[in-house]
Amino acid sequence: MHDRHQIPDNPVYAFCPKSVGEDDVHQVVIVFQALPGYVSTAFHALTRHDAENLCDKLNGPLGHDREAWERIAAFSKTESAHPGQAH
Repeated sequence: MHDRHQIPDNPVYAFCPKSVGEDDVHQVVIVFQALPGYVSTAFHALTRHDAENLCDKLNGPLGHDREAWERIAAFSKTESAHPGQAH
């Protein structure tokens, strides 16, 4: 049985932007499909647009277009307010 907060072997993951507010610096984080929370990276962008474009470039080699990485990120974003974040 696999722990809900443990990264599985061969995980499906994606890079996505994270920010607190629209005027904040946007950090690029790693999210895992079906796992809550995120893992921080050193990537940052000044605008949401730049962060999304950076994520497109980082996710391309993983085989994810924007729609795919947004879908992967959706669960972790809805769960990110819950305890047990992996950051």
